[in-house]
Amino acid sequence: MLLSVPALATPSEDLALARQAFRNGNYQIALEKYNALVRPKPQLANSLDLVEAYVNLGVCRVETGDEAGAKSEFEKALEIDPNKQLDPLIITNKKAIELFDDTKADIRTRKDREAAKRREFEEKERIRKFRESLIGVKDNPYWLNFVPPFGQFQNKHYVKGVLLGVGEVATLGTSIGIWWYLVNKYGIRSDQVDPLDGASVRRLQQIEIGAGVAFLSLYALGVIDAHRHYTAKTRTDVDESLLPPEWQESTKKPATPKKTSLLRRLQVAPMITPDGVGIGIGWEN
Repeated sequence: MLLSVPALATPSEDLALARQAFRNGNYQIALEKYNALVRPKPQLANSLDLVEAYVNLGVCRVETGDEAGAKSEFEKALEIDPNKQLDPLIITNKKAIELFDDTKADIRTRKDREAAKRREFEEKERIRKFRESLIGVKDNPYWLNFVPPFGQFQNKHYVKGVLLGVGEVATLGTSIGIWWYLVNKYGIRSDQVDPLDGASVRRLQQIEIGAGVAFLSLYALGVIDAHRHYTAKTRTDVDESLLPPEWQESTKKPATPKKTSLLRRLQVAPMITPDGVGIGIGWEN
């Protein structure tokens, strides 16, 4: 028994039928046939045929009122052939030609914008990598070793510096405060001391001397410690002012509130009252 099976049409035959329907103005039929040639996957091996199918499919969508769909078809055609031009002798629909030209302009603008962003990103990456390779060097003044606690701060020993600074201010302030109190009340040579005040004046003088010795001991300890940990040069951040202006703008960071050091916030001063001498400690926010 012989069975007659209808032969399936080839993509070339379907393309010919789509062209015929398109030339005859049967845009709905042409749309269906062109759409079947490119979806779900393109069946046309020749790139020229594929570009034609997408362009004519876009024109069909314009003719049937689907401009958004037409723009998508034109984009696919221009992805294959970015220089494609529509021949007004073949494509007579002016609206389709304008939409095709607008789509080409949009694609060009989008590519230019993406290329500019890519170049900007690459330039920032180049600057970032170069900046990371730079090494900033800071010269540390040697004389700060003789001015504790600034020598400790220079060596980045901040807690030690604060403790040392508070101790020095407290001991020196106590010694000077008591001396000032005694001078103002009993004279520079303390020859106006009432016999009844002798014991208290002697005790104050002992505290004054003891505080002075304690200050000198802390000072010497600070000098020795600063010299022990001193380095002439240390690594630091690169000086932004040395970089080209365009680099400073591209790497500029938002300004942050200036931080006040712990030592500057701490206020220590001697206090003299009619009944005695003491140390006042305050904190500034």
